[in-house]
Amino acid sequence: MGDFNLALVIVAIIVCVLVFIFNLYLLVNYQHPDDANQAYFPKFVVVLGLSVAAISILMLPADVANRQACRHAIYNGACNLTLPMKDLWLAIYIIDAILVFFIIPFAMFYYEGDMDKSGENFQDEEEKKYEPICRQWEDHTNPYQRKSINAI
Repeated sequence: MGDFNLALVIVAIIVCVLVFIFNLYLLVNYQHPDDANQAYFPKFVVVLGLSVAAISILMLPADVANRQACRHAIYNGACNLTLPMKDLWLAIYIIDAILVFFIIPFAMFYYEGDMDKSGENFQDEEEKKYEPICRQWEDHTNPYQRKSINAI
């Protein structure tokens, strides 16, 4: 049964490498021609996000195969040689949360706020898009700002 677990580890490593290579191919194939040799951090975030999404989907069959390793064990210590799936699931959930709440928004604003080759900064235009949303939120959350009924 130890050989089965070793084969599962090898297959898991090969699948993870193939997922990263495939997502890198997708990025290179479908990127805009103007972004060919720039904005490496957002590209890294795209490849990492797609890879984590694919790996989190592919972990379900790996978890099932890992549980089947203990079912027909010849000796009692066979379950100690399996993959630590609880830790792997927890790591994937933490990476997902960090990507969604911190890294992807930072990369989006970093990419959008980057300066054009002509020297023009498009950050002001991006701020203008989000200004009505922020003002609406500010109007509802500011307890010190009192509006009279006639002003509404």
